[in-house]
Amino acid sequence: MALSLRMVAFWSAFLALDTATQLFFKKASQGLEGLSFGLSFIGTALTIPAFWLMILCYIGTFLAWMAVLTRSFPSGVSTSAIERASSTRPS
Repeated sequence: MALSLRMVAFWSAFLALDTATQLFFKKASQGLEGLSFGLSFIGTALTIPAFWLMILCYIGTFLAWMAVLTRSFPSGVSTSAIERASSTRPS
C-alpha cells in the first residue's frame, strides 16, 4: 500500500508537533525548577510562554494523530467489526 502525499504530510506534522511539545515541555520545566507544587507553582507555570506553546503543540499533536488514524482505517472497518462482535454474542 503506497502512502499518499497527504498521509506523509500528516505523519510529518505529527512528528514535528510531538517533538516541539517535548522541547517546550523541557523549556517550561526549566522555569519551574526548585518550586514546590502548589498555587505559586501553577501561577508561575501560567506565566511561562513555553508552557502555552507546549499546550498548543500537544493539541496539534492530538489533531494530527486523529487525522492519521481516520485515514489509516476506513470507517467501515470499525462498524463491521462491531456488527460481527454483536452477531456472535450469545443471546
